[in-house]
Amino acid sequence: MTRIQQGVVLFRMLGAFAVSACAENGALKAVSVEALDDTTTLQQNQTLTALQTRVLVRNSGSRPVYLGPCGPDAQKQIGSHWVTVWTPVCGGGAWSTLGARDSVVIPVQISAFTQRNGYPQLDPRFVPGVFRLVFRVAEAPSPTQSHRAGFRFSTSFVVKGTSP
Repeated sequence: MTRIQQGVVLFRMLGAFAVSACAENGALKAVSVEALDDTTTLQQNQTLTALQTRVLVRNSGSRPVYLGPCGPDAQKQIGSHWVTVWTPVCGGGAWSTLGARDSVVIPVQISAFTQRNGYPQLDPRFVPGVFRLVFRVAEAPSPTQSHRAGFRFSTSFVVKGTSP
């Protein structure tokens, strides 16, 4: 593993720890993520493996919440555990506002490269199975220590292999 890859792993671990350490309040608990497609097909070619799906993100609370600027992570169910098998490349950006008692349909494209010069690299566990998506949500558009942030998981969906 290169130093950059080690840094990415450490950054993910620290980020997950910092966010999970924050206690949740009603504003974040009011956010739900529903996979709109029960099943999707894994698309593969010589350089890329990808899937497409859609989710409905709903804020049933009385205050706006903010969705993270980077796309969701993808987790696969392996045994009784959820394992992150894909994380987007993110250069930052603005948090999106989801108003009180509002919802939005978000199309999701997840792509990973099979060639060594592409990023993100294909995780060998990114194969057909049961998946869910992980979204970052917060009380404020640029969360600080005084604002709560957390993760919201989509309902699960099945990813099938391509037909021969």
